[in-house]
Amino acid sequence: MRFLSAVFLAGLASNALAQEMPVPKLFKGLEGQKGEYKVEFLEGGPAMKEGRRMPAMTVCSDNLIDSASRAEKRSRRGADCTRHLLKDTDEEAVMESVCTERKSTVTMKRESPKSLVMDIVSTGPRGERKMKMRYTHLGPCREG
Repeated sequence: MRFLSAVFLAGLASNALAQEMPVPKLFKGLEGQKGEYKVEFLEGGPAMKEGRRMPAMTVCSDNLIDSASRAEKRSRRGADCTRHLLKDTDEEAVMESVCTERKSTVTMKRESPKSLVMDIVSTGPRGERKMKMRYTHLGPCREG
């Protein structure tokens, strides 16, 4: 599960959700990215390669963007990255991160008032990797 959390956070962070980037408009109505989210892996990831479906997980964050940014700083180990918010509407956000060894693009589309679908395409030394996930906002974080 640690790997899944890292993929989730690095996917967000490495693709322009860093501190200097504004919160995409897409998060309006989702408490601005705060709260509890159910994350479903729809395509990609190590389990999918083995023909298994990755289990859904729940992520709770007071500030999803800050959490992701901190995880990315730990994971990139000094990589020089530039981030850009390429598209920012109420229905879609496209973010790009270009680092020394990799380039990642995240496209998030509003699926319903409480959910969005995220497509991640990353290229680097290990080749191209794709992942698709659904995030459903469940509400405020629950205690425990």
